[in-house]
Amino acid sequence: MKFKYFAYGSNMCSGRLGVRVPCEFVTIAKLAGHQLRFHKLSSKDGSSKCDIFYTDVEAHTVWGVVYDIPESEKGQLDRLEGLGRGYEDLKVLVTLPNGEQLPAQTYVADPRFIREGLAPYSWYKAWVQAGATEHGLPQQYVVEAITSVVTTVDPDKKRHAEQIAALQAWEVTRTR
Repeated sequence: MKFKYFAYGSNMCSGRLGVRVPCEFVTIAKLAGHQLRFHKLSSKDGSSKCDIFYTDVEAHTVWGVVYDIPESEKGQLDRLEGLGRGYEDLKVLVTLPNGEQLPAQTYVADPRFIREGLAPYSWYKAWVQAGATEHGLPQQYVVEAITSVVTTVDPDKKRHAEQIAALQAWEVTRTR
């Protein structure tokens, strides 16, 4: 058995999600009434991570990637996503490019972990952008919701170097 997972942040990138849990790309999709915001306080490094913030404005849309993930991996994904430690799980109804709707599982920021004025680390935003590019999300959305986001440098130079190296290694293998 598998479940549909709607990824909208760094997990959009198969190179990031695929080393965490087995996953299979299904499609891209959008979630209306929400905005992508980089305002979720990371409990690990103090930077900001992505959140799909509910606005109830139909014109607001978050694009993301739907993956099939084995049910047996749900606990592992919950742990990696910080379920109960900054994120809550949520069932959503996403819209596919052909207009069909699909139920999926995702994660949203626990309101107690939302902090305005935070910036993501440059390597984190690079993973988000890599996933958006990999799956061909609409260019206008990518520019407005991801590319335009201001980043900060990770003060942990070792972590920064490891993340950039992992992203570059994935990009090299992907383009072969």
